[in-house]
Amino acid sequence: MHQGYQFDFLRGPGPDPEVWSYCEGGGPGQVPTLSFARFTDWLQAHVTQQTEAWARLVPMYDAEKQKGPGERRLYFSRRHPDGSVTDEL
Repeated sequence: MHQGYQFDFLRGPGPDPEVWSYCEGGGPGQVPTLSFARFTDWLQAHVTQQTEAWARLVPMYDAEKQKGPGERRLYFSRRHPDGSVTDEL
């Protein structure tokens, strides 16, 4: 954690514990708060959020791939842990 960061953490016993969140500067007392009663609820919320975001980005990405040479375009790439880059436009 470093200056203004936030994080989620698991708390409690069992195979599906609660998810708590802490946000530096988040309010009075700056104490962790219960975000989700179960880890699987947290996971589902994030899967839904990321799936919806990706659905909005795919059409834009596909439109960029269709542009011809010389047309102004956005730049997309995927940087891999080994330093290689793929999917450049």
